[in-house]
Amino acid sequence: PLACATALATLAVYEDEDLINRAARMGKELTKRLQGLAERHPSVGAVRNIGLFGIVELVRSRNPYTPLAPFNGSSPEMAALGRHFREEGLYTIVRWNNFYTNPPLTITEAEMDEGFAIIEAGLAMTDRAPTARSPTRFNPDRGSRSMKWEPSMATPTTTRLDVPAEVGTITHFIDNKPYDGPTARWGDVTDPALGRVTHRVAFADEALVDQAVAVATRAAVGWRQSSLAVRTRTFFAFHALLEKHRREVAELLTREHGKVLSDAMGEVQRGIEVVEFACGLPQLLKGEFSENVSSEVDSYSIRQPLGVVAGITPFNFPAMVPMWMYPVAIACGNAFVLKPSERVRRGRSPRRRVQCRSRGQGDRRRHPEAPRHRRRQLRRLDAGGPLYL
Repeated sequence: PLACATALATLAVYEDEDLINRAARMGKELTKRLQGLAERHPSVGAVRNIGLFGIVELVRSRNPYTPLAPFNGSSPEMAALGRHFREEGLYTIVRWNNFYTNPPLTITEAEMDEGFAIIEAGLAMTDRAPTARSPTRFNPDRGSRSMKWEPSMATPTTTRLDVPAEVGTITHFIDNKPYDGPTARWGDVTDPALGRVTHRVAFADEALVDQAVAVATRAAVGWRQSSLAVRTRTFFAFHALLEKHRREVAELLTREHGKVLSDAMGEVQRGIEVVEFACGLPQLLKGEFSENVSSEVDSYSIRQPLGVVAGITPFNFPAMVPMWMYPVAIACGNAFVLKPSERVRRGRSPRRRVQCRSRGQGDRRRHPEAPRHRRRQLRRLDAGGPLYL
C-alpha cells in the first residue's frame, strides 16, 4: 500500500505540474545547446538526446574516430573533466568517453544556462587533449598540475553505420518464420541519433498471442525429450554463430537504442556469456539421491522442464536481458515465448535467425518469439500453476 500510494502521488505531481509537456519543450532547448557544443568544441564527437535525456561523446579526433577514453575505462582527461564538474557543483554521470545531460524535469532555462556554462569550461580543457599522433602531457588547467597520457588509451574505433534509406517493417517471429498475416496496429522505430523513423513494428492482438503460445506448446513436447547431448551441441553451435554475428547485433542496438557501438558490443558480450553458461547446464541439471534419510526411506530429486515459459524485457538492454532468460530456459528443455520492447525489436532478430539455423529448418524443437500483447495466461505442460504475462 505504501509503495502504491507513493506511485500515485508521483503521478499526480506529473499531471499537476504538466511535467511531460514541459520535458518536451525543454528537450528542444537541450537539443539546441548540445548541437552548439558539437559545433564549438572539436573534442565533442557526437551528441544526441530524447527530450531531457542526453549524452555527449568525447574524442581525441573525429577522423579517425578516437574516443577520449577506452571502453570500460577512463583517461586523465575524463578524470579531470569529472573533477571539474564536481568542483563547480554540476553532478552528472561521467563514464568512459561520455557524460550525460539528464537534468530534472523541473529545470528552468536559467538553470540550464548555468549548467552548460560549466560544461563549456570543461570542454575547453578536453579540446586541448593530445591526439593519438601527439602523445604529450595533458595539463587540464595549464598550471603546475599535469597528468601523463598513455598512448594505449587512444584506440581508433569506427562507429559510422549505414542508415537504411527506406522505412522497413518488423513483424513477429512465430513457428520458425516471420509472421506474414494481417496486422491492424503498427508502431514506429526511431533512430535516436538521427531522430527519424527507420522501421515500423507490428503489434499483435490476443488471437496472435494465442497462436504463438500454441506453437510453443507443441514445440516444447519434442524439445523436452531431447537428450542433454543434443541440447549442448545446439548451444555450442548457437554460441559460435553469435560470436560470428556479434557486431551485426551491436550495430542494430546502436541504430535503434542509441548506445555507442562500444557499449553495444559490451552488452552483446555479456549476453554471450550466458549462452556459454547454458552450454554447461547438463552438469547442473543432475538430480540428487540420499539413501536411508529415515528408516528404509530414501530421498531423491529430479529436475524436469516446466513446459512453456515467457519473458517480457525492457528497452534499455535489448540484447543482454533477453539473453539472461531464454538460453537457460531452452537449455533446461523448455519452450520460450519472448515479448521484447517494441522500441528495439531488431536487436533480437539476428539471434532469432541464428537460433533457427543452429537447429535446422525442419526441426520442430524450437521456440517462437511472442509479439506485443495484452495480459495472457500460459499453462505449464506439467499441469502446474498458471504463468501470467
